[in-house]
Amino acid sequence: TGLFGDHLWSVRLGAVIFSALLAVAAFRMTAVLRDRATAWLVAAAIYVNPLVMAAGLLELTDIFYAALSLTALHEFLRAKENPRHYIYAGILCGLAINAKLLAAFWPPALGLALIAARPEDLRRREVWIGGGLCALAALPVLGWNAAHGWATFAIRFGYQVEPRPTFSHL
Repeated sequence: TGLFGDHLWSVRLGAVIFSALLAVAAFRMTAVLRDRATAWLVAAAIYVNPLVMAAGLLELTDIFYAALSLTALHEFLRAKENPRHYIYAGILCGLAINAKLLAAFWPPALGLALIAARPEDLRRREVWIGGGLCALAALPVLGWNAAHGWATFAIRFGYQVEPRPTFSHL
């Protein structure tokens, strides 16, 4: 709201943009794994999916998580051609953690994938730079939680932040 104000369109603009990014990421992944004709079908199916539309219009964090995670996975796959993409994957994973804590499982999962499929890449500095940048990119959500009594974790693990629901944790 500090950048575009608190108008309805400006608050929802990010989710709408990330809805489109999700379709683009799905296209790119499918084109790599299958072919361009199938990629067009997948992108169209995602973009007209009512759940994706709802997530974009309601400003749910799921749309940010999905778009960033899929884009991170795409960059991770592209790192086979160019190790620089490990760095991009790391940054995207860190940003996804800010959107949804579930994304914290991506870095260990990708690390296990490297151990299993490309152990020689663990000697590349780009892998470790990407991991470090992932941690740095995840700092905002950790900093906010530290300043607010770890509210997100308390809610996720079934504890109330306060005895009565209030907005004090915001």
